[in-house]
Amino acid sequence: MVPNWVIGAKKLQLAFAQVREDPFLDASIATRLPAGARVLMIASGGCTAAYLAAVPQIGSLHVVDANPAQLALRSRNEIK
Repeated sequence: MVPNWVIGAKKLQLAFAQVREDPFLDASIATRLPAGARVLMIASGGCTAAYLAAVPQIGSLHVVDANPAQLALRSRNEIK
């Protein structure tokens, strides 16, 4: 039997997977990059992307996501 919350969640446009992000691990790599580095990352919830946006070595951060609803949400709240 499928729980009611699963049925309700399937009807929502915006869906999230349970993902384990570690922005400190990614930042430890990003701090070794040359100044002005261009970074492309596959994003999930966006916490790591937000953290990496503050790393001085990163000149531009390009975030992609397989979920079109999340992409639309991010385009309105662009990470700079």
